[in-house]
Amino acid sequence: MLSALHIPSTTDKLGQLLEMNWAELAECESAREVKLKRKLLRGLAAFTEDKIWEAVEKKKSGAAQDDEEIVDLREPEWKVFSNPDPA
Repeated sequence: MLSALHIPSTTDKLGQLLEMNWAELAECESAREVKLKRKLLRGLAAFTEDKIWEAVEKKKSGAAQDDEEIVDLREPEWKVFSNPDPA
């Protein structure tokens, strides 16, 4: 038997939805592509395509930086566990 605990790396709602739908959003190369996928992906219809695209670009640029540095897993865990938002 195997078990795992998935702790989101972000505390805001858009960031969590981005993580959940990243397989589809990682392929997007423009805000127009995000607009086409926005209503099909779970939970993203509440956000504008510009806001989603901005978050996608930020995650893509941050992913390159994260590969270069050692990440402390305890800090993001603490932020998620101590956040009263049940999402």
